[in-house]
Amino acid sequence: MTDCPHPTPLSKVDITCSFWTGRLEAVRVGALPFIYDQLKRTGRWDCLKLQWKPGDPNKPHRFWDSDMAKWLEAACHSLRVQPDPFLASLVEEAVDMIRGAQQEDGYINSYYTVVEPGRCWTNIAWSHEMYCAGHLLEAALAHHSYTQSTHLLTPVLRYVSHIGSVFGPDEGQNPGYPGHQCLELALLRAYEETDGNEMLLDLATFFIEERGQVHPHGDHYYDIEAKRRNEDPFVGPMRKGGRRFEYFQADLPVREVAIQEDGIQGHSVRAMYWLTAVAHLARLSKDESLHIAAKRLWTSVMERKMYITGGLGAIGEWEGFGPDYYLPNESGYLETCASIGLVFFAHQMLLLEPLESKYAQVLERALYNGVLVGMGLDGRSWFYDNPLAVVEEGLKRSEWFEVACCPPNVARLLTSLEKYIYTFSPDGDTLYVNMYLSSSATITLSCGSVLRITQKSKGPWFGGTSLLIEGAPGEVGKLKVVLRKPEGVRRFDIAIDDTPVMQEQSEYTQVLTCSSFCDVSASRVTVSVQFEYQPRTIHPHPLDLANFRHISLARGPFIYCAESIDNPHIPDLRAIRVDEGSPWEEVVDKESFKRWGVEYVKLRTTVWLECGEEDRRKVELTLIPILLWANRGLSTMRVWLPLA
Repeated sequence: MTDCPHPTPLSKVDITCSFWTGRLEAVRVGALPFIYDQLKRTGRWDCLKLQWKPGDPNKPHRFWDSDMAKWLEAACHSLRVQPDPFLASLVEEAVDMIRGAQQEDGYINSYYTVVEPGRCWTNIAWSHEMYCAGHLLEAALAHHSYTQSTHLLTPVLRYVSHIGSVFGPDEGQNPGYPGHQCLELALLRAYEETDGNEMLLDLATFFIEERGQVHPHGDHYYDIEAKRRNEDPFVGPMRKGGRRFEYFQADLPVREVAIQEDGIQGHSVRAMYWLTAVAHLARLSKDESLHIAAKRLWTSVMERKMYITGGLGAIGEWEGFGPDYYLPNESGYLETCASIGLVFFAHQMLLLEPLESKYAQVLERALYNGVLVGMGLDGRSWFYDNPLAVVEEGLKRSEWFEVACCPPNVARLLTSLEKYIYTFSPDGDTLYVNMYLSSSATITLSCGSVLRITQKSKGPWFGGTSLLIEGAPGEVGKLKVVLRKPEGVRRFDIAIDDTPVMQEQSEYTQVLTCSSFCDVSASRVTVSVQFEYQPRTIHPHPLDLANFRHISLARGPFIYCAESIDNPHIPDLRAIRVDEGSPWEEVVDKESFKRWGVEYVKLRTTVWLECGEEDRRKVELTLIPILLWANRGLSTMRVWLPLA
């Protein structure tokens, strides 16, 4: 635990890092128009017009509203930094459809309005009503940030108020909670961004505290609502001997889940959204027991369930967690949305404990590897699941999915990337630098002085950065700058205006941090950081039997893989054997992904090729960051490499 004041994300940061401007451009000109076309083609875009009738094509699905809402959120984030008249017109069309779909009592849901009218709130375990409501609220917050208008936020908050009248602890209310977590997370974000509307905090608190509670006669709420429908409850797919409703993380209250020996269970995306909200509520409420529960479940996820890429979900049957250290490669599920949820969870834990660098490291690991691999470099092709090895016929990216949660989810995360670079504690006047990306930001100190922060990074492929801190002439203020030492760096040298800074060991972490005060009365102060990335070998946990006597390679935040396209002389990537301690050559590659504007560092070494008892020879092996694979055609791939 720390006594540091909790920081908050900076509200406005402009990203100028060339790698990320390329990825964001792929979202703006590739993903957003492409996803809109798919939403329109499949009927998702028009579902909130409420014009569907039995017998018509494109029958609305329970979760379609969420697909449109996530697109809307991403589009609003994009428009905040780059005007686009056509995109802006689509945004307002979507807003008008949502407003027009609202019922007299505030309810907004296309499925239950036109497909099953009169049956709303009868099956919240599986209906996705609250899930869709959560994404509508996130979209409304993004629209408010973009337009400074409450044109969408007001009706969506009215919908939330309706939900709060139906569900809660009071007499006449239902003691229910979302089957697919999402609304809790959105409510807490809305609470912080709408001047502390207590209704939002109270409803989120109720959902989090009520989850997994047992009611009179030993029933969970999902049992109760099933009885009202005269149906048997469907508990969801589950492991042998698992607890009822653990698929939803509704088997036990959160503090009890945290002390279970088997840790986190069930559907991995649901779990990450849920734990994001748990950590967020712990920060807002200063509830130490919730904080402890969040930390214990973080440990369960990060140390025993997480793949090396920041991927989650070993079991495809329930899209979720397997036993501790069960991390199969070819059959691993690793849904893109689960890594997105891990970014959210890591970010909230980082806000809870700003000097625990492990949270920023996992955030960066999941972002660069588990999330970016889910979108092709063109912004128009996708992976839903992301195994760590693909054999035989290879794998090709998809254009769209029947369950299309991942494409707009990637888009909304990447277009809101700026909030993860810095966090700021205004009462302590402390700037935490979490990621080294070229960017600019403005902060206001407690004394009222306004500072501009301009970061010029060599990253993400190369280490080192500088931060220019500028204040108005004559203003006096002091800013404490805390710098995170990234994973896998060779050195970490800090200077302020070319004067080296003695580094101190933080009492909270085992990494070096710089806690330096900058007198901005001089108007300009430069903080420079020198570090270098180098290839590093990662060994699996001893209980990870799928990767026994294997290694993987990383460089900085990037996890590397062997792709068959770069190694055509190797007939089967399973046949390679790597000598322990082999030197890896770093090569800047400006050609392989030139069409997408990506220059990167590839790794090369010599390995053994085992093609038979008498056919063993040395060959060259090339590795690329996993986020780049499957962009040049059908191919096979491996992350973990067997030792000779």
